[in-house]
Amino acid sequence: VKGGLTALNNLWKCDDPVILPPGQENTAVYLGIEIVREADGTIILTQNKYTSQLLKRLKVESTRAIGTTGENGWMVSPPEVDRLEEGRLKDCQEGLGGLLWLCTRTRMDIAFAVSKAASKASECPRTSWYMIKRILKYLNTNKELGIRLSKSGENDKIRCFTDASWAPGNGRSQSGIV
Repeated sequence: VKGGLTALNNLWKCDDPVILPPGQENTAVYLGIEIVREADGTIILTQNKYTSQLLKRLKVESTRAIGTTGENGWMVSPPEVDRLEEGRLKDCQEGLGGLLWLCTRTRMDIAFAVSKAASKASECPRTSWYMIKRILKYLNTNKELGIRLSKSGENDKIRCFTDASWAPGNGRSQSGIV
């Protein structure tokens, strides 16, 4: 490990590595992911700071709170809306990029909604922006959620859960793994 760190430091300016030793509570940040190691060895991964910054940049931090991304079937049949104004297109693209970053790291709970919003982005950016704002409102309500990794008994295996939906609404399959 030390040889690899030395090689990286020769190429780029790097911070000193942060080691999270077992048996005590420690915190580190890596690529915008807050990593907390609790005294019992549980590891919690969140992106609270990144989420707050994204909400602030897109001016959504003071909106009405909602508890879920998928109420009333809006993802399957979002409202048809006119074309997006030129100035909001950049917000739509930035919002999708930020949401994709979140859902592929610590916020798998928004992955399906983000994929639906991304699928509408090129054909109707305004509809996509409507969907993005709804996801951001959900994140504003649930910033603290993330991934919790803990050992349960003597079982040291990682368990995955998967689901698939065969062609809902638009005739395209959706799948995911947690």
